[in-house]
Amino acid sequence: MSVSTVPLGNRVDANLKRAFDATAEELGLSPTSALTVFMKRFVEEGGFPFAVRKRMPTEAEYAAEMDARYRAMRNGSEQTHDLVEA
Repeated sequence: MSVSTVPLGNRVDANLKRAFDATAEELGLSPTSALTVFMKRFVEEGGFPFAVRKRMPTEAEYAAEMDARYRAMRNGSEQTHDLVEA
């Protein structure tokens, strides 16, 4: 049985595309084959074949961000912020 194919058009960051192509090549695949493998797994799994989660900052990263935001607010660099309820 013959499989019909259709073009898949999408826009991605140029650096991501280069990295994707290079990684596929390192694995001995064409970018098209690599994308096809991903799409087949996506369909079989009923979604992403890996965990998709929002990155949670570490306690140290969060504290550093809050310190930086507080300094900016204290120095008058920020007029509105979510550190204090209005």
